[in-house]
Amino acid sequence: MFLSLSNSISKAINSDVPNFLYSQYDLRSLNLSSSNFGGMFPSWLLENNTRLAILHLRQNSFVGPLKLPHHPILKMGFLDISNNNISGQVPRNICSVFPYLLRFVMAMNGLTGSIPSCFGNMSFPPIVLDLSHNLFSIAKPEQLQGSEYVKLSNNNLGGEISPSIFNSSFLRYLYLDGNKFTGHENLDKAIGAGSETTAYAYLWHMSYENGLLARKINDVGGDLEEINTEETVKFTTKRRPSCMLENSDQEVNNDLEYNLSSINLVDVIFK
Repeated sequence: MFLSLSNSISKAINSDVPNFLYSQYDLRSLNLSSSNFGGMFPSWLLENNTRLAILHLRQNSFVGPLKLPHHPILKMGFLDISNNNISGQVPRNICSVFPYLLRFVMAMNGLTGSIPSCFGNMSFPPIVLDLSHNLFSIAKPEQLQGSEYVKLSNNNLGGEISPSIFNSSFLRYLYLDGNKFTGHENLDKAIGAGSETTAYAYLWHMSYENGLLARKINDVGGDLEEINTEETVKFTTKRRPSCMLENSDQEVNNDLEYNLSSINLVDVIFK
């Protein structure tokens, strides 16, 4: 079952999540974004709905720690809890609870402590990992190089970044602005020596608060925010039990729509 209550503004500000969701045992996709829900983070949604593959809770007023069930939710592929008031640390068991996450977004909360290193040890790391605009103080970006898109902007992170991060064949976008990282000189040299399979080929977007590396991105030419080119895109679910394809503000041809029929997708969104 797919259910969306997004933008269905509740009469009472910070009202509780509807109780009828407690007994929905076959819920696959749930969208409660921008609906004035509040109170403690509704961990019971995850406890009861073990078949959930997509959960949107962004832009509400949930508070308290992020509590997770003790059992794994194998089908969860898309989890967005951004723009709430979640505090405390990310639970250490997050990688075992969600072993097949495709996209994990926890931006704009009050999370503290360290970013779990287990993200780098997962058999299938999240393709998108957005933990920006929090209060994290400990992280090693090179441990997250199994993902394709990592955004750690505007935290309290520091320390030296290892140039080994450029050895990744997966990571394409890494945002580190608004932090206190060091080792910029070594990174500058690493990018300058980049081959077609590293920095330049993948348009590495490593942005820093002081503007370092901006000239490296500009050397590639063009506007990275809007690229209007026709590309052949190949992707795989990598044997994941769930997969989601989101294609916002883009045009697709009939070939893509035709070939999607052979892929096990939970949700396909063309905005």
